Amino acid sequence: MHDYIGIDFWSQMSWNPSIAKLQTFVDKGHDTIYNINASFFYYVLRNDKPTDGREQHSFDNLNADKKIFEEFTPGKFQSNTVDDNSAFIKGASLGIWCDNPNLVDEEVIMDDIHDEMRALASKSWNTQSNANYTFEQFKESYTKLGNVAGYEKGTKLPYSDVISFRDFITEMAKSEKILNLMQMLFMDTDYFLNNQYKVFIKKRRLFILLYMNCTVIKRNCVRKSNNHC
Repeated sequence: MHDYIGIDFWSQMSWNPSIAKLQTFVDKGHDTIYNINASFFYYVLRNDKPTDGREQHSFDNLNADKKIFEEFTPGKFQSNTVDDNSAFIKGASLGIWCDNPNLVDEEVIMDDIHDEMRALASKSWNTQSNANYTFEQFKESYTKLGNVAGYEKGTKLPYSDVISFRDFITEMAKSEKILNLMQMLFMDTDYFLNNQYKVFIKKRRLFILLYMNCTVIKRNCVRKSNNHC
């Protein structure tokens, strides 16, 4: 396998001796490896409900957010622990498995993983955060902070195949926040809205295709320190 291919390392699968260990990928030159440790980050829409109090749509552990906050660090791959500052570690992620894809919708999944994502973010940026304060203090803090700016539960993507960017902004923004952001990034907002973008939505995934020639990019880009944005 080419060494430029990134690796999502989620499980050592101890029952299968043929599964390569983390060090095998490192020795073969892979320098882009993501930690998706199944012992912490395995969330499943299951066919059967667990008997330990978890929902049918849940992580593999009760109180997974607490477990992540108190035990996880970026170098703790499943059954393979390395230095947290290893250069090949490029990030960490939750793994959402849809064994029963029609069990719940995206809103429920978002609610289910909300706290775990906060714990993951904290321990990815500061591996010692749980040494500075308890999980209860951590939870109290993020409860007070609330959600990020622009968060609006219930926001829906329009499910047409192709829409204009102006229609997308009208449907999704409903406020001036996105337009203000665009004005910060682009000096010529009307030109940006009317001529430059098409939005494609395929299988509920959003792709924005940018149609901008080099002259327009140079003219509209806030950063003018060089010849390209």
